[in-house]
Amino acid sequence: MPRSLDTSLEALPHVVLVGRMNVGKSTLFNRLTGERRALISPLPGTTRDRRTGTVAWRTTTFSLIDTGGVEAPPPKRHRQHLTASTLLAAPTVETLVEQQTETALKDANLIVLVVSASEGVLPQDRTWAKRLRGQSNALLVVNKVDNYRRAATVPDFFSLGLGAPFAVSAANGRGSGDLLDAIVDRLADLPPKKVTANQTMEPLTLAILGQPNSGKSTLMNAILGEHRMITSAVPHTTREPIDVLFTYRGQPLLLIDTAGIRRKAHVTRGVEASGVKASLQTVDRADVILLVIDLMRGVSRQDQRLASYMAEHRKGLVIVANKWDLVADKKPETMQALEHGLRRALPGCNWAPIVFTSALTQHRVPQTIEAALGAHTSGALSLSEGTLQQFLKTVTKHHLPMKGGGVRHPKILSFKQVAANPPQFEIVVRGELHPAYVKFLEHRLRQHFGFTGAPITITLKTKRRRIIK
Repeated sequence: MPRSLDTSLEALPHVVLVGRMNVGKSTLFNRLTGERRALISPLPGTTRDRRTGTVAWRTTTFSLIDTGGVEAPPPKRHRQHLTASTLLAAPTVETLVEQQTETALKDANLIVLVVSASEGVLPQDRTWAKRLRGQSNALLVVNKVDNYRRAATVPDFFSLGLGAPFAVSAANGRGSGDLLDAIVDRLADLPPKKVTANQTMEPLTLAILGQPNSGKSTLMNAILGEHRMITSAVPHTTREPIDVLFTYRGQPLLLIDTAGIRRKAHVTRGVEASGVKASLQTVDRADVILLVIDLMRGVSRQDQRLASYMAEHRKGLVIVANKWDLVADKKPETMQALEHGLRRALPGCNWAPIVFTSALTQHRVPQTIEAALGAHTSGALSLSEGTLQQFLKTVTKHHLPMKGGGVRHPKILSFKQVAANPPQFEIVVRGELHPAYVKFLEHRLRQHFGFTGAPITITLKTKRRRIIK
């Protein structure tokens, strides 16, 4: 599909954090970006996919990239062999993390090797230092310098041959200002990257949610056209929301891949629980949700809960029916029958478009993005009061308002739109209007004006009849 990766983050210098597991890269990432976006845990290998954030210091802005812990980077002569071999066999998660780190290193303007003062110089640190030694774009950071005893171990890291180490404590912020000064000074000699016009546009945020192994990360890779996210048959491979900026037909988009959300009773404490909580929070900052449903598994109770959760939060919604390539004995009427089944299983989301895709083969992936853009456009639609009055006159001519109680038929006095994104309407009525008639008006609104993929809210204001004494 047509796309460009010259987004605002791509135009900034890239500073990449690397190192072995549990040295505190994600904690340092959160400290330098000023956000608690990266998931932090004492569990080794918590970070898997690379995460990108923006740091502004003095007069310089740069892109900071957090990578997964890699104990020993593969030697340069084996890198091409490693990539080729993993295409022939199912790679392990650890191998995929290494590949993610290698990709980040290729685009790095500055590499920050993070080591730990609490453990001293380890063989893995020496392997990393050997890889980076002699490169002018490498900095050494000794993290977890939280007390005088650990500060005394900092000179030991001169043996890595990467110059004077920067002693920091990402947990309490010690030394972070000096580190940022050094990063900015190193970046000052870089030529500025070209900024294109579309980088001034506000990106549209699309969050991809669903159950584990429904194909969320595969879908994100298919949209981006690269193996940006780690994919595996192992459930819960993605552990935390990952943001990626890119451009689609001139429109900047922020894609958010999320951790698979299982039933609450099945979620384990720790990393998975934190990842699920963060994934649900992405709904608040998303413009449109792509709810991925595994056609092989069908609509489960958990899918229904997720759909209801998104409908309650009044976000644009596209239902992505994934793994279409695995549907057996497909006939011309198969898609229609499956759509009918999905509509029955998700009754509260009948306004959301359904796109049948195969993220693995990239079948109808562009249509998924087009549906999301359409949902956002529908949500931004604003109708004048005159247009709505004419619409109401046409509708009530054939279907009089139904009473919800009492003896008098209700009379609709006015109908206007009070907000967009999402669309909100207000009806002023004399008498009591039946809830079924409100749903009827919503259905007619969608028939006349679209609003496909956008939730609609209609509120009632009752105006009582004045009694003249």
